[in-house]
Amino acid sequence: MVTGVAYDLFKVEAKIRLVNKAGAELGTWQDSASKRKIAIPTSPVGIAATIAEAFLDDSAKKKMRLVVYDWGWKVSQFVPDSPLGKSLPEVFSVESNIDKDVFAAGEQIIVQVASEKDLTCSFDLGNFKKSLPMSNLGGGAYKGVYVVQEGDQVSRQPLSIHLFRSNGVERVWHETAGTVTIDGVLPPAPEKVTAQASRAGVSLTWALPQSEDLKAFAVEKSEKAVGDFAFVANTKDLYYLDAEVSQGHSYYYRIRAVDPAGNRSSHEKTILATMPFYDEVKLSGSLSGTLVSGVYRLEGQGTIARGSVLNIGADVQMILAPGARMVVNGILTVKGSLQRPTIFAGQGWKKILVAERGQVELTHVTLKGCAPCVEADGGSVVMDTVFINGDLGDGIVLKEDGVLALKGGQISGCMRGVAVEGGRGTIEKCLLTANEIGLDKAGGDMQLNKNNVFDNRQSNLRARNKVVLEGNYLGATIVKELKMEGDVLVKSLLDTPFPHGRTVVLIDDSEVTPETLEKRFEAHKCKGIDAFTQRRFGDAYQELSQAAKIKEDKEVYLYLAYTQSSLGEEEKMLKTLEQGLAAFPYEVRIYQVYVKYLAAHGKKEKALSLLEKAVKMNPQDQNLLFMKQYVETMGD
Repeated sequence: MVTGVAYDLFKVEAKIRLVNKAGAELGTWQDSASKRKIAIPTSPVGIAATIAEAFLDDSAKKKMRLVVYDWGWKVSQFVPDSPLGKSLPEVFSVESNIDKDVFAAGEQIIVQVASEKDLTCSFDLGNFKKSLPMSNLGGGAYKGVYVVQEGDQVSRQPLSIHLFRSNGVERVWHETAGTVTIDGVLPPAPEKVTAQASRAGVSLTWALPQSEDLKAFAVEKSEKAVGDFAFVANTKDLYYLDAEVSQGHSYYYRIRAVDPAGNRSSHEKTILATMPFYDEVKLSGSLSGTLVSGVYRLEGQGTIARGSVLNIGADVQMILAPGARMVVNGILTVKGSLQRPTIFAGQGWKKILVAERGQVELTHVTLKGCAPCVEADGGSVVMDTVFINGDLGDGIVLKEDGVLALKGGQISGCMRGVAVEGGRGTIEKCLLTANEIGLDKAGGDMQLNKNNVFDNRQSNLRARNKVVLEGNYLGATIVKELKMEGDVLVKSLLDTPFPHGRTVVLIDDSEVTPETLEKRFEAHKCKGIDAFTQRRFGDAYQELSQAAKIKEDKEVYLYLAYTQSSLGEEEKMLKTLEQGLAAFPYEVRIYQVYVKYLAAHGKKEKALSLLEKAVKMNPQDQNLLFMKQYVETMGD
C-alpha cells in the first residue's frame, strides 16, 4: 500500500508494506523517483499507485504521473509476485493521449502498450466502448485507436487495457490518473451565408445560428466545388474579407461554426464567389477557356477553333467594336442568369457566325446593336431566354443545314426577326415584335408553337414556302388582320398573347392563302347582297358577317348595316357603321346612313358632330352639305 506521497520538482518518495490475508507483514520497501524522460513502467504486481493531483495544472499532472510510474518500475524490481498466482503478461510501458480535456468528432484517442510478444490486446473506454482492438506492431508493441464519431457524447470514462496470452491468461491495466471525455455533437451551421466580390477581395457574411455554445467560425476555401478545402482563418465575427484572391478566378467557400470542443459544423453547403476583371480585357484572334464576370472587348474577328471550347459565365459584358464578329467552329457556351444576364453589346457589330459542325448554346443572354446577330450556317444554335435588340439588320438567320432551337426569347428592332433560308428548327414561346418583318421563311422546315408574333411593321409572317401555324398569337383572330403574306396553313390561333390566350380554330385543316381568302370573301359578299335584295335578311346577315371577318369592304359594311337595321338589331348596326367609318373615313354613303339614323332618333348634336367631321374630309360633297343644312333646321 502507499503510505505517503511527497512531491518536489516532480519528485516522489513512497513506502510499500506488503501483508497477507492474516495481516502478517511480508516485507517493507521504500524508494523514490524524479522526473526524467522515460517510458511509463507499470509492472508491480498488485500495486496501485495514486497521487493527490487535483491542484496541479494539466502539464504538471502529466509530468507527475510519469514520475509515479517511474517509481513503480523501480519498486517492481524487488517486490515479489504471489507464488500462488499465475504468471501474468508483463507490461513495460503505457502511453496515451487521454490528457486532452475533450475529444471532438474526428479526433483520435490513441493507446500504445509495450509488453510481451504475441499477445492479443484491446482497450475499453469505460462502458462507452468495449474491446476496441489494438494492432500488433511487432516486438511486443501494440497500438489502438478510436476515432470519435459525429454524435458521440460521454464524459469521465476510465481507460482500461486488456492483455491476453494465448493460454487465456489476462492482465487488466487501469489508468488511474485520467479519464476520457468525448463531445462529438456538431454545432449548427451558420445561416444566410453570402459572398460579394470587390476590388478589395471577397467579402463573406453569415448569420449566427441558434446555439449558445460556439467558440468561433472557421473559413475554408477551395478552387473546386468538391474535394479538400483549405483552412483560411478562425474568426469570432460574422464577416470575413478574403484578400488572397485574383481577378478572373472563382473560389468556393465554406463557413463552419466551431464549438469549445473543437467540433465544426457540417460542410454540405458551399458558396461560389467569382472575382471579376475590373478593368476591360481585350480579346481577339483565337478564343477558348472560361470568361468570368467582367468587361471584355472584342475587336476584329474572334474565332473558336474546331475542338476548342469557350465558356462565358453570368455577369459578363462583351463589348464588340464596329464590324467585330465571332466565328464558332468549335463550341461556344454562354450561360447568364435571370438576375445577371450575359450581355453582347456594341454599335454595328456583325454577328455570331456558327459554321459547319459548330455548336452554340445561349441562356439568359442579351444581344444589342448587331446586324445580323446570330447566323447558323451549317452549325447548331440552342437559345433559351435570349433577348435580341438589333440594329436594323436580321436577328437570327438560319441557312442551309443549320439547326435552330429558340425558346422563351424576344426579338425586336430588326429588319427580319427570324429569317429561315434553309435548315430546320423550332421556335417556341417567343415574342417577335417591332421588327420590319417578324418571321420571313424562304426555305427549310420551321415549327412554330405558342409564340407571340404581332405589331411588326410590314408583316408578322412572310412565307415564300409553306408555313403551318397552330396555337400562336398573331395580333388578331380575324384573318384579314393577321398581316400575313404567302403560303400559310392556319389550323388555330390564340385569341390573346401566350400564355393567357385561348385556342381559336379558324379553318380546320384548310389552307389559308391570300388567293383562297379573296375567293372566299367574294363568295360570302355576293351571297349576302343577293339575299338582302331578296329580303332574306337572316341569310344576308350570316353571309355578310363572314365576309366582314375576312376583309374590310365598303359595300359589305353598308349592306350589313342595312340588314341589321331590317332585323331590328340597332346596337349591332351602330357598331358596324362605326367600324366602317374607322376603315373608310372618306366614304360618304356610310356617313349618310349613320346620320339618317341619328336624325330619325332625335340625336341632333351627335348627327351634326358627325356631319362636320365628314364635311371637313369632303368639303365639296353636295349631299353632305344638304344633309348638314337639313339637320341644323331640325326642331326649329
